[in-house]
Amino acid sequence: MNVRGAETDRALALPDGRTLAYSDLGDPDGHPCLFFHGIPGSRRQPGLIAGVAAAARLRVIGIDRPGYGGSTFQRGRRLLDWPRDVSRLADALGLRGFSVVGLSGGAGYALACAAAMPERVAAAVVLSGMGPLDDPAMGPMIGELSRGLRAGARLARRMPRVAARLLARGVARDAALPDPIGRWASQMAPADRALLARPEVARALLDDLDETMRGGPIGMAWDLTLCALPWGFQLAEITTPVLLWHGEDDWNVPPAFGRGLALALRNCRAWYWPGEGHLASLSHADEVVAALSATLAS
Repeated sequence: MNVRGAETDRALALPDGRTLAYSDLGDPDGHPCLFFHGIPGSRRQPGLIAGVAAAARLRVIGIDRPGYGGSTFQRGRRLLDWPRDVSRLADALGLRGFSVVGLSGGAGYALACAAAMPERVAAAVVLSGMGPLDDPAMGPMIGELSRGLRAGARLARRMPRVAARLLARGVARDAALPDPIGRWASQMAPADRALLARPEVARALLDDLDETMRGGPIGMAWDLTLCALPWGFQLAEITTPVLLWHGEDDWNVPPAFGRGLALALRNCRAWYWPGEGHLASLSHADEVVAALSATLAS
């Protein structure tokens, strides 16, 4: 696993006055893959796989969602607002077609782009992703969530702004802890704890967390709230090829969600890693990149 690559931070001015921050990694002449970070996360997250991507001739563009890092917060945004921002960035970069990669909380954003822009999205990759709670295919999976998460999802659906304010307080409190990585590790699967014990991984994720919180907690809090709200599209409508991976020992997003997504999506190939946790894609980046490259070549 190559933890960092040569990173170029850039920003795009959007028509409504907002700024969209992004990083450009990997092979500059390779197939463009737009990387949508997890929660927490930032445009720097794909630096964890930059070396693997470059070796496979992939250009990886990480994007800060509104309120994260260098991207301006967008009040009241919904999931389907994201493809418009992505389209403007792709136009600015001269990208006619591209793939999308969604890690964890970024999965819905990757699928939203596949739903909204089938003519531009060549393939979508979902890594340890959670599905829409209102989709019929996800019904049996909601029982996999803890009682606290289910209660939070109900509050978010009834009073999203109240839920976001409460979440913002919690996000700010957790980010201020002296050892956030240690706290994460204590709540994750053994395979994830082993990864987080590696100094280079811990340093990269601490840097990513600092960037996550640069604009305050509200971007991440609203992102968490959106996880519980309707996504605005049906999974069964997506025709773009979807490649999905999930760890069988994922304590953060139970693998039942990956299985539910795979069943609901019409054109999906899915793999499940035995004994692996939420961060499994960091250890298996070669496998993910190879499957994506084969899909693009077919």
